[in-house]
Amino acid sequence: MKPNAFTFAVFALPSLLFGAQIAIAAGPQLVVAIPERIIDGDPLVATVTLTNASKMPLRITEMQTMRNLHASVRRIEAYPSGKCVAQEHFTPAMAGRRTILLASGDSTTTQLDVAAEYPFGLEPGRYELSVIFDGIPSVTSRPVRFEVALPTAGPAAAAYREFTQVCAALKSRQEGAAAAALVFAEHNRAFPYSRALLNYARIDATGEPRLAIDDLLVRNYPDSREAQAASADRDRLLKREVSLKSYDAYLARYSQELGRPENAGAAGELQQLSSITHPDDFERYEAFLSRHPHSFFNDDVLHRMIVAIDEGILPPGRTRADAGRLRRELLAKLLTVSGYWAQKARSEM
Repeated sequence: MKPNAFTFAVFALPSLLFGAQIAIAAGPQLVVAIPERIIDGDPLVATVTLTNASKMPLRITEMQTMRNLHASVRRIEAYPSGKCVAQEHFTPAMAGRRTILLASGDSTTTQLDVAAEYPFGLEPGRYELSVIFDGIPSVTSRPVRFEVALPTAGPAAAAYREFTQVCAALKSRQEGAAAAALVFAEHNRAFPYSRALLNYARIDATGEPRLAIDDLLVRNYPDSREAQAASADRDRLLKREVSLKSYDAYLARYSQELGRPENAGAAGELQQLSSITHPDDFERYEAFLSRHPHSFFNDDVLHRMIVAIDEGILPPGRTRADAGRLRRELLAKLLTVSGYWAQKARSEM
């Protein structure tokens, strides 16, 4: 491919180092080269060259991608494609204060990922690219133009069409869209946007499909930021699943205990205990605990009292200054009984 290349000269102010007027001289020049035509999915990388065009040595800040070297992309024309589109905004890390000395006519070159902030790359179309170097001195290149083209033949084109179909399903939140993205990514691991597609599908996925997406991201892309997020998400979902199963078991046991003949008295009183909405309600809860010190239901009763304090409801004669101490006392009692809420409190300590 034949690259476009343009240069932009930045002129330095007259030097006063030698106490004499010196004519304005050319400073650093920034040259940007990028292929004129790039198939969507291929690396979108520009070659950036900084040249000392002056007649004297220049000490400049070293070019550092995503720190002091940035791509400015302007779309001229979009081609219909139906692909997923997303943009991530990064806070640039502070550039190091490394400097290099360029003799007259010498250059330094680096590579710049033009689509670094776009997980799905740029939409197919025609673009104009400028590169900004926020160094010392600051330089901006003149724009170059390039095209991002759709793949039109072979397996790449077939995979791309399937990819856009999955994108359409995800964007319209169709049922089964997350599962379709998972199947596509499993069968097309080498496709350039499979990782981004999984991450995109994970946003609205729930239950088993979400866990499966998390697993595939961790397995296929273990060193990626997406995998790190997926791993944390998977751990959270698994803990939540365990908690829900534990709570379901607790409710089943609760129902059984309500039906036991030996618990008839306590069960009858418990059903008379409405939610705590007024300070005087605490007296009825404390009376229940006093009459049934070993009841299975004490776990629930103490939990309700703690929730009321957290909501700002306190026993008669108590102020907000007493809330912390009262909560600690109730929590200490909760930890002495068995039950779902006691177990949850222990796990959170």
